[in-house]
Amino acid sequence: MSSQDSTPPSFLTQSPSPSSGASFTFQASPSPISSQSPPVEKPYHTKRPHKKSRTGCRNCKARKVKCDEGQPSCHSCTLRKVTCVYPTPNTNSDSDKSLAVRSRSPIRSDSENLIVFRDLGQRPVGTQVDEMDMKLLWWYTTESYASFAIDGRPNALIETALKVQIVQLAFQHPFLMKALLGMTSLHLQTLDKDIPSVRALSYRAKAFEGFRNAVENPNRETYSALLACSLLLCGLSSQTFREPDGKPLYILDWMVVWRGIGIIVDMTKPKILLESGLKQLFFRPKINLDETVSYIPNRLLFMAQSIPFTDPDHAFVDTYYTALKYLGSLYKELQTSGFGPILDLRVITFFTFLPQAYVDLARAKRPRALVILAHYLMFIGHVVHVWWVQNIGTREITNISSELGSEWAFMLETPLATVPVPTENQIERARIILENQEWVPPKGGRYDPDDKRLQEICWVNDRGREVVLETGEVIIPRSPTFDEVHQVEESNSEQNPLNENESYYCERYVTEDGEPAFSNDDDERPALIVEASEDDKITRPIPFYTRI
Repeated sequence: MSSQDSTPPSFLTQSPSPSSGASFTFQASPSPISSQSPPVEKPYHTKRPHKKSRTGCRNCKARKVKCDEGQPSCHSCTLRKVTCVYPTPNTNSDSDKSLAVRSRSPIRSDSENLIVFRDLGQRPVGTQVDEMDMKLLWWYTTESYASFAIDGRPNALIETALKVQIVQLAFQHPFLMKALLGMTSLHLQTLDKDIPSVRALSYRAKAFEGFRNAVENPNRETYSALLACSLLLCGLSSQTFREPDGKPLYILDWMVVWRGIGIIVDMTKPKILLESGLKQLFFRPKINLDETVSYIPNRLLFMAQSIPFTDPDHAFVDTYYTALKYLGSLYKELQTSGFGPILDLRVITFFTFLPQAYVDLARAKRPRALVILAHYLMFIGHVVHVWWVQNIGTREITNISSELGSEWAFMLETPLATVPVPTENQIERARIILENQEWVPPKGGRYDPDDKRLQEICWVNDRGREVVLETGEVIIPRSPTFDEVHQVEESNSEQNPLNENESYYCERYVTEDGEPAFSNDDDERPALIVEASEDDKITRPIPFYTRI
């Protein structure tokens, strides 16, 4: 930015405290709010008087020409076919002028990324913001948005969803704006910034109240905002874990907040989710539940499968077994792939897979449900790149041990063994979890942010399998290189052969008569990604392919 740009708000320029627990590197960039410098003295020339524009776009200012301030793009930028970017006004405004935010985030690429917010729409009275709100909004678009980019990689689609789509929705829906500002306040508090606690609490309370009211009175216009808010509330509600007088076993309430995401997704028609621009935020790694069983510790399997008929828990053997299979996916990931973004995603999304029956058992504090939960909490200590889950596992494992007492102590020996081990000692913690002191992590223990399996995460159901719509379509990630996905014609090797050595996304499967080839309950499906080769023979059912 030019030297004329002002510096960030003072409370944002303090260095993060070493004890804050934040795992990203947060460095404030220059503020996008510009001020007009005194004009440089020049020789006098007679010229026609005109009103000097102080709110023109950045391109016109750089070229030192008058800007007509047209929206969304001025006349000059339109003619030159360049992106028109307006500076953020110094005071609050009810107009719909663009907000330009220069981002310096932990998941950005090496070059600075400029995000432009346009067409924010008519702002309801409830979304008017003051100076503090604008500071928080600025911090969200430069730093806090990355709190939900779990894998930590530059991804244009995810960044746009977090930095553009959610902010635009927040200006239209007050409950989402409160959640966004509350999450940002919480983030700054963890970095020891001077944020009034009363204000932060007010954001949180109003966010939950507004969200609850919107859920009770849903309509098509609020679905996208509800989706975004359900995600932000998971991070926002984590503050209770860090409060000195926080509720013991708050993890049980937090599970319900996470389950709320599934409720909102179920309320939302797939078409709305696809059109919202947020679908990438709800992708999860697939799970093969048949494979995960062999990775469940024997003592946990025995605990679930040896429940006597006289025990009230016997009616829930299948529920416990299902929960253990999801837990097994974490053991499998750690043992076979080690540390990385896929493990982080599996840990973060774990609660979204669990059956409601298990959640009810855990909230009833049934011992076996709490034992399973304690073993899950060990894995949270490996999610070191997400600040809002820091130290949750250590606290809640101890609380579960206190709740169950000595009778179940033998089932909690491994979780308790991880409590005194710092999260920095990742290999030592993993060896305790896997109960294998000889375990050597793949890739030498490195965290691999470029795991190729990230290309395979998609919209999956609660059985861990990709969602197939009634039309036969599969919701899959799109390459961030393209704005549109072009579907080629129905292919076979004679009429329209696939090009050699090119990758394709399989977007839809149909039979010869055009009907969906399979449903979510089918066991056999073609692979989502197909490598074409010279002797490629496509068999029925015919896939529709989308080129990467």
